[in-house]
Amino acid sequence: FLSSLPIFIDGSCNGIQHISALTGDEVMARTVNLLPNTEEQQDLYGEISEIVWNKLEKMRDPELEREFDRIYALVRNADYEELKEIREKEGDLYFNMWKEFWRRYADKSIRRSIVKRPVMTLGYGVTMSGVKNQIRDDTPDIVKNVKGMEHIDYVWAGSFGKFLFQTCYEELDGLKNVIEATKNVVTMQKGERHLQWTVPVTGLIVKQAYIRPKDKRIRLTFMGKTELWGIKSFKEGSINYSREVLSVAPNFVHSLDAAHISMVIKSSPFTVVGIHDSVGCLVADMPQLFSIVREEFYNLYCHHPFTMFLREHKCNDAFEKGNLVLTKELSNYAFI
Repeated sequence: FLSSLPIFIDGSCNGIQHISALTGDEVMARTVNLLPNTEEQQDLYGEISEIVWNKLEKMRDPELEREFDRIYALVRNADYEELKEIREKEGDLYFNMWKEFWRRYADKSIRRSIVKRPVMTLGYGVTMSGVKNQIRDDTPDIVKNVKGMEHIDYVWAGSFGKFLFQTCYEELDGLKNVIEATKNVVTMQKGERHLQWTVPVTGLIVKQAYIRPKDKRIRLTFMGKTELWGIKSFKEGSINYSREVLSVAPNFVHSLDAAHISMVIKSSPFTVVGIHDSVGCLVADMPQLFSIVREEFYNLYCHHPFTMFLREHKCNDAFEKGNLVLTKELSNYAFI
C-alpha cells in the first residue's frame, strides 16, 4: 500500500550501547542487545529495576514495616514546618523509612518506569544529584494511580535516587571505566588547556570550552547617579576544570552518537530524519535503514574510537578493554 508517513527506530539505551562498545564490556553489552541473542530481547531498565528491588527486599526491616502506615500518614499531609517537626521527632525512623516506602511498589512495570530515565541518562553523564532530581520530578506522575502510595516524600526520593545511582555504578563496570579513564585524560592536562578530540570517520574536532568567568565590579553613572554593578567577564576567565572533568565522558559519547547518525544519513540512498539516537524514514525504506543503522555502528567501532581518543592524549595505557568483539554480522543483533 502507498504511504507517505515516516516511522522511527531508536537505540536500546543508546548511551550504554556506545559505552559497551567503547569498553568491550560483554556483560553490559548483553543488557542493551549488542550480543547475538537467540532468546527474547534484553531490557536494561527491567534488569536494573529487578536488582534494585531485590536489594530493597534484603534490607527489609520489621520495625519499618510496623511503623510505615503511621509515619506515611503523617508525612503525606504535612506542610514544610510540620515535616521539620516530624523529622526531628521521629529521627532515624523517618530517615530510614525510604527503604520500606520504595519496597512497597510491587508492580514490575512501575518499577521499570521509575528507574528508566536515570538509567537512560547514565551514558550521558547524569550525576547523583541529577538522578535524585529525576526521581523527585518523574515519580509522582508514574505512581499517581497507585492507591495509597501516590505521595512522594522529598527526602525519601533523594535517598532512593542515591541508592539507584550507586547500584548502577556497582553493576555497570564499563560505565565506571569510561568515566574514570576520561577523567584521567583531563587530569593529565592539569587544567592548562581545553580538552579537544577528533571524532573518527567524520573528522569533527570537538572542543570543550568551559570557562569560569572572572567577577568584576564596575561603576556606572547615568543621569548623575552612580551605581556599582557586578559583571562576569568570560574573556578574562580561566578554564573551569571541574566542568571539564564532569563533562568529558558524556560529551565524548554524544560526539560518537552524532558520528553514527551522520554515517547513517550519508549511507542511506533515501531521505532520513535523525533526532539524537533516533532515525526515521518512509515505511518502504525502513528494512534497508534497519540494516544501515547496524552496519554503520559496526563501521564506526572498526576505528576503535576510545583507543584513538586515549592515544590522541598520550594516555593509551590508561584503560584495559574487555572481551566484547563486534562483528560484521551485526544485522543478526537485536540492536534497535
